[in-house]
Amino acid sequence: MTDRLTAFERTLLSELAGEGDRSPAGLAVALETDLGTVLETTAALQDRGLLARQGFDTCRVSDRGRALVERSRPA
Repeated sequence: MTDRLTAFERTLLSELAGEGDRSPAGLAVALETDLGTVLETTAALQDRGLLARQGFDTCRVSDRGRALVERSRPA
C-alpha cells in the first residue's frame, strides 16, 4: 500500500478534510469534474484505507487519509 497521492486524490481528500462528509455528486461539483471520476477515485482511496464510504451517499476522509493530507501540505 502506497502513500503516494495523485494531485486529484490529494485535492479530493483535502476537500473532505476541510469541508467534512460529502456525497460523490457534491464532490464532483466542488471539484469541477464528472461523477465517474469521483466514483473511481473514491473507490481507489477506500481500497487504500484513506477514505470511508457510508452507503452510496457519504464520503468521509479516514484518520489515515487526514494524516496523509496534513503531511503533504507545504510548510
